[in-house]
Amino acid sequence: MIVIRILLVGFLFSWFGFICLIGNIIFLPLIVIRLNRIKFFENIARDLVYLAWKFFIFCKKILGYLDYEFKDCSRLGKPSQIIIANHPSLLDVVFILSKVRRINCVVKSDLAKNIFLSPAIKAANYIVNSEDEELLNKSLSVLKSDDSLLIFPEGTRTKDSISFHKAPFYIAIHGAKILTPIFIDMNPRSLQKGVK
Repeated sequence: MIVIRILLVGFLFSWFGFICLIGNIIFLPLIVIRLNRIKFFENIARDLVYLAWKFFIFCKKILGYLDYEFKDCSRLGKPSQIIIANHPSLLDVVFILSKVRRINCVVKSDLAKNIFLSPAIKAANYIVNSEDEELLNKSLSVLKSDDSLLIFPEGTRTKDSISFHKAPFYIAIHGAKILTPIFIDMNPRSLQKGVK
């Protein structure tokens, strides 16, 4: 049983990489020609991310790797909405991006350099987390343009205790019309920070 589980995890990681590579083939021309600066193409990129992660989560469920439940999602994806979520695992972003169409997202700066994820981040114009006012200004601009924004106030994945940074709440107070908290509960815990 353990061997089957290991093989399944290996397959799913490979499948994740394959989905990213297919996306990169589509996203790279948008970035090179700078079409991602046009809202229409940005929306196409976000729609593709939304559909790809929806398909990936569906595959994980069908293969019996995980089960999940979304509760009261009718409030998600409203204009000028900031969604603030805890961050217990690597899959949190995938789940939320697969549930909320065309949402913008603050992503870790390391991911913007990742060969698999960087083209999608650039094509969808996600906001790269920085330690200066650029993050605040871009986030406020996104909310003022009536996009919804996903942000993890912990910055990185939850380890043992939750510790929120101030920036997401500053952004919420100064730019959002709607603040929606999401609590992600994971049992058993996996894909945590510092855990193989």
